[in-house]
Amino acid sequence: MVPTVKGLAAPASLRLLLVAAAGCGSDGEPDAPPDAGDPALVCDGEGTGQGDAFELRLGLAAPNDGFVELVDGDSCPVVTGAQGLLMLITELRADIETETDAICMFCSFQVAPIGEFDGASLSGSAVFRDDGIGELRSQSIIILGPAPQVKPILVDADVQLSLACDGHGRGAAIERALHLTDQQ
Repeated sequence: MVPTVKGLAAPASLRLLLVAAAGCGSDGEPDAPPDAGDPALVCDGEGTGQGDAFELRLGLAAPNDGFVELVDGDSCPVVTGAQGLLMLITELRADIETETDAICMFCSFQVAPIGEFDGASLSGSAVFRDDGIGELRSQSIIILGPAPQVKPILVDADVQLSLACDGHGRGAAIERALHLTDQQ
């Protein structure tokens, strides 16, 4: 499903979006590219959450490599990007035992329809990297649609967000009821 507002199709460029962005190092520089020969970085999942269960958490990045987990009823800021797209910038944390410092999973996100907003459904590969404290993390950017059309509908709205990640025989799925706020 492509993010749309009733009667307005999203631009074709939205149809090829990558959901999960590569993480940045603590100095703000991009992480080194993954080793293409590492089997842990081959994404073989389908975004269904099927497989041996692991703990998956959705949250917001906080200062000093912190993390604030989002639970039902929490507020989550929406951001207008440079290209005029409204998005949620979140972070995923996974408690997965792995022999390497990174693993690639396939993740899917769904934001349920509300009012004139038809909902959003995006999926793609997410590289989870070791954060040095026993969890793997990956930044995720969830595109909601063109800001001029969807911002008036979604700011101060309550939405249902579903997330599922799987790969390498492991899987997890979560749902959150979130209140969207305008990032100031």
